[in-house]
Order: sequence, then C-alpha cells, then structure tokens
Amino acid sequence: MTVGSGDNFGRLTSQLNLSHTTGTGSGANNQFSQDRDTLQGQYHITHEYAVTANAGYDRSHYDRTATSLGYDQAGLTWNIGVQATPNDVTNCQSATAKKRETITSTRK
Repeated sequence: MTVGSGDNFGRLTSQLNLSHTTGTGSGANNQFSQDRDTLQGQYHITHEYAVTANAGYDRSHYDRTATSLGYDQAGLTWNIGVQATPNDVTNCQSATAKKRETITSTRK
C-alpha cells in the first residue's frame, strides 16, 4: 500500500510505503516473508533540484528446512541524497544509505 501527499504541501512531498511479500524459491531456505515500511520525502529547492530522504524498517524471515536453520533479519534503514531533474527526460540521483540490522537463527 502506498499513500502520498502529491504536491499539496508545495515544495515538500512525502510518500508512505507499506509492503508485505511472501514467496518460495529454490535452495536451502526456500520459504520467506518480507515486511518493508518506508517513509520517503523530498524537499524541492527549485523545480530542477531536490533534497531526498527515506527512513524505514525491514524485516525478512526465512523458514527452517530439513537441512538448514531458518533465520530472521530485521533493522532500520535510512538514506539521504540529492536529485536533479533538468528536463523531462533526465533524472539524476545520488544518495548515501545505512542499514542497521540484526540476524538471528530460528528453530521453528
């Protein structure tokens, strides 16, 4: 689910993303679920240039199988950057990011 402010606040725009994914694959840990919640914001300095920032929380769970332990991976994420959109065709972005996470084994 995504909710955004559009340009209702003038130079400041924001977007809230709530995502949940479950899936299967091949390999040792083939059943997983992932939750990702992020709040994104942009402050437009001019029409062409903006400062961007994101903050959120990620959680991934991989089920235990007969041959391997399952595990959980969770943590806070954030990034801050700049965006240049000089025309309708060009969009350049640069950002730095950080993820702080904890990984734990599960026996379930």
